Amino acid sequence: MFGPLRAGQVDVLVTQFPVAEPDLARGPVVARVPRTLAVAANHPLAGRAAVSVEDLARDRVFACAGDVPAYWQVHLAPSLTPSGQPARRGRSAATLQETLAMVGAGQGISPVGADVARSYAPRGVAYVPFRDASPLEYGPVWRAAGGHGPRAGLRGGGRAGGGRAGGGRVGGRRAGVGDAAGWAAAVE
Repeated sequence: MFGPLRAGQVDVLVTQFPVAEPDLARGPVVARVPRTLAVAANHPLAGRAAVSVEDLARDRVFACAGDVPAYWQVHLAPSLTPSGQPARRGRSAATLQETLAMVGAGQGISPVGADVARSYAPRGVAYVPFRDASPLEYGPVWRAAGGHGPRAGLRGGGRAGGGRAGGGRVGGRRAGVGDAAGWAAAVE
């Protein structure tokens, strides 16, 4: 999850919080996105106006595969509902596309951000908003040591990505962020 950042391939990464890595520093929250539940279109929850975090105990919840911290997985899809009911883990998925394909095939459910519901509409998947889940938060993360924070890159006069999300340049280096100028002032 943080491999490109740690390897120096990017200086700053805008990612979903929480981030609790001792070698990484995080900036302020720059976006809050409501949570939704991805379910198969024919799933009993698909016809509801909203779902509860308690509904996670009704089906298998997909886990994230790969280099994803356990605390991040639990934040996205808790192991227990607020009343203490276990949320059963389903298969692990390496990508969002893989998760949604398995959801559409009726193999489980997955909490996702409302931004996913707006951007990905695979056949057979329905999105139902949570009525009682906190929003997902996103913000900048950088290596804590070595002067690779957002101000270091911005001193070079760079603007990441030309105002669009992902893959631009900051101070001559690749950046995993859309527009760094807005939040860089907030971390000073």
